[in-house]
Amino acid sequence: MENNNNNNEHEALVDTREITEEDAMYLSIIKSGDFIWNTKFQNARKTIKPYIKKNVACNLQNMEISMWMSSVEDTDDNYNAAFLAVEEVEKMADELFVKSKDQSAISSFFSWGAKNNEESIEDRGKRKIDLVEALSVLGDATGARAMLCFKRQNYFKGANSLRKAWKFYQAAKMQLDDPACPLKNMKTERAKNILSRLKFGVGLFNYFVSMLPVALKWLVELIGFEGNRDIALEILGECTEIDPSPRCTWAKSIVVGTKYYFDDEKEDAQNLLDSLIEKYPNSSLLKTTLAGLCRKNGEIELSTKYFLEAIDHAEEVQQLKFALHYQLAHNKYLCCKFEETIPLLEIFIENAETKNFKALAKFKIGVCYWYLIQQEKLKESPDQQKINELKQKIISQYQSIPDFVREKMSFDKFALRKSVKFLTTNNNSWTELDMYFFKVENCIEGSNHDRALSFLQEMIDLVKQHKTADNYFYWVYLKGLALHDKFFFEILKQEESKKNQDPETPVDDNNVNESNIDNNDTPDDNNNNNNEESSETKQEDTLEDIKEKSITHFRKVVNCKHDLITTEKWIIPYAASNLAEIYLHDKNLQKAENCLKFAKGFPSGYDFEKHCGYKIKKFNSKLEKLKKQN
Repeated sequence: MENNNNNNEHEALVDTREITEEDAMYLSIIKSGDFIWNTKFQNARKTIKPYIKKNVACNLQNMEISMWMSSVEDTDDNYNAAFLAVEEVEKMADELFVKSKDQSAISSFFSWGAKNNEESIEDRGKRKIDLVEALSVLGDATGARAMLCFKRQNYFKGANSLRKAWKFYQAAKMQLDDPACPLKNMKTERAKNILSRLKFGVGLFNYFVSMLPVALKWLVELIGFEGNRDIALEILGECTEIDPSPRCTWAKSIVVGTKYYFDDEKEDAQNLLDSLIEKYPNSSLLKTTLAGLCRKNGEIELSTKYFLEAIDHAEEVQQLKFALHYQLAHNKYLCCKFEETIPLLEIFIENAETKNFKALAKFKIGVCYWYLIQQEKLKESPDQQKINELKQKIISQYQSIPDFVREKMSFDKFALRKSVKFLTTNNNSWTELDMYFFKVENCIEGSNHDRALSFLQEMIDLVKQHKTADNYFYWVYLKGLALHDKFFFEILKQEESKKNQDPETPVDDNNVNESNIDNNDTPDDNNNNNNEESSETKQEDTLEDIKEKSITHFRKVVNCKHDLITTEKWIIPYAASNLAEIYLHDKNLQKAENCLKFAKGFPSGYDFEKHCGYKIKKFNSKLEKLKKQN
């Protein structure tokens, strides 16, 4: 009965009045958030400036503007400003926490309990609201501190801050569930602000920890919390429904990424993203996300269009514009348009103050310069001076790569390894085989599978001439990957076709357009058939043919003597995880599970290990769902 009475009392706190000064403070946060999504950071700060020193939530919003600026313009000044802003929020939130926490136990011990015992239900409710807000803000601020530590690769301090953040969220949730706390029954702007931030904090924390790969298992153990992705998405879904609120758009953007990249619910993800862009049509951040999805779909021209729009809308954030030039360059690079890639990479390398992508950009521009050298050599009268100048540019770029390599970044280490190969092993040159490998990698990532298969066919003789285990098995892996991606790409196209066509029109699930896929084209001297003869034969392969050939190539990599592969050892667990994806599609759960166990148990320390860890998590999640269905 007591709880019911409390709830009745709390209903009296539901705000039915006109907008108060408190409402104005919290509404200013919503308006500020709109400016953030449109990368208008100065306007975002101006909107909340009158309230920053008065209100802890506005102070937190000010910190988040600094965090955003540090993210899109990764300079030391912005990083330091963000750290100072975190400290200011922590101080203000801690003061509110001390003021609002329950002192009954201490006061009773020292006979100070009279005042506390006289506290009215309404006053206690107000104090509980202050307490939940203080703890939620402390969770957000400490989580931001963790992000800044991780950004500078200070993982131990970051992990400790992350653990503290979770403790604050736990404490806030416990106070929110206290019958004395009226927040859940309130409709004020403050209540929506607090609830959305707390839900987002708890949901994001669950999501982040649940997605950590095996390589970062130590971080999970240090935090003392496993995380649950399904619970995370449920909570984030609830957060999206508190609209308008400071975390609604954030939550939707995370759901977009999860649906697209993890759950393969691409249509739902696209629809949700479209709704966000409809709300923020001039958002560089959302246009960048859309461009990334288009690139993942193999729609490079459309991706480039959206990256250009993102640049146009980022006029106030110069460093973001430079970073987007790298993304434009990457699109050109994937299409093997090396000459067009160079000026975009030069803009990025010369102007971007961040280390993000810098090592990789320097590696790529070296490949592009080398392409120009080869083109010059094909001329009737090559300009040797131009060739020497271009070669010196490559050497200069590659010699500076170590200055931009971050310890825990796989692609930085990849760029360093490749540059060292150029400067030492290859005597300042890329071989014809190297250039073929680069082109195949680009075509596969850009979803140009037929062109990748054509390049792979063309380079068979080169692989035989440079027959090392690394070259051979890398060729086999890339062939398997091109076939794998083509298979799933065609499956997706057929599914879309079925949705769009007349229900009475039959669909041929088997035949695929003429492709460069042959029955026996592995560059292995021990093969019984003549590869060169079979490579001249083009045929219509069914999806089943493509899939089986992909399996054959991946199995060769997984079943080889692993010690034979020295530089590209990462292809072994990746081949196993890709096999698992095929077996999951076929509902062959035992084989899928075996492949995932193999990939997960592969000795740590290989390139791109974190990315493989994410793939393993994704496929394990699908595996568990399929097991439940059976």
